[in-house]
Amino acid sequence: VAEMAFGVLLASTRRIVRADKMIRRGDWTKRIPNRFGAIAGMTGGKLGILGLGAIGMELAKRAKGFDLEIGYCNRNKRNDVDFAYFANVMALATWADYLVVCLRSDASNRHIINAEVLKALGPRGHLVNISRGWAVDEAALAEALRSNVIEGAALDVFDEEPYEGTELLALDNLVMTPHFGGGTEHAQRRMTALVRQNLDAHFAGKPVVSPVPELRDMAAIPAGRLR
Repeated sequence: VAEMAFGVLLASTRRIVRADKMIRRGDWTKRIPNRFGAIAGMTGGKLGILGLGAIGMELAKRAKGFDLEIGYCNRNKRNDVDFAYFANVMALATWADYLVVCLRSDASNRHIINAEVLKALGPRGHLVNISRGWAVDEAALAEALRSNVIEGAALDVFDEEPYEGTELLALDNLVMTPHFGGGTEHAQRRMTALVRQNLDAHFAGKPVVSPVPELRDMAAIPAGRLR
């Protein structure tokens, strides 16, 4: 998933999808060699990670290769990293050039990315969501992209899936993929192994390794008592 997040972030910041479409339309000519002008590029920028869990940490590893300064927002500050810590999403968005949403699947995070956060991210900012669709207010995002409140965005997840709306489809500065961030062979093998670990723990009467947050208390109950 972290690999996907970085891929679509590059696609957004370097306008890769838009450039591909330009060539396919036949718009790349000697008279118009590059309609995009100079692109800032990511090297040396500031990457804000909203939710520095396992995926966020993997994203941070990849960001170091681009000499990105890393900041994050968590419910609690981590003691095992030296990244800049921000107590709330507004502070993180104000600081960051690129904001990547890596939050856990928790309904309390619904529309945590709203119009105010997007305004704080600013006209050179890019947003990526590889968490859950409900984390982003899609109507506010569409308006921000249309009005150049932010420069670009990329979504691998949507509030309703599959996405059947039209508002987002009209936006050239939005990269969209069909919720397949975890669709690699490596990720599938890891998920299969995790399922096995959870089953082994449960039937051994131990707490499971990765309980669903809403069922966390139940997950600690030994197997025999769940029948």
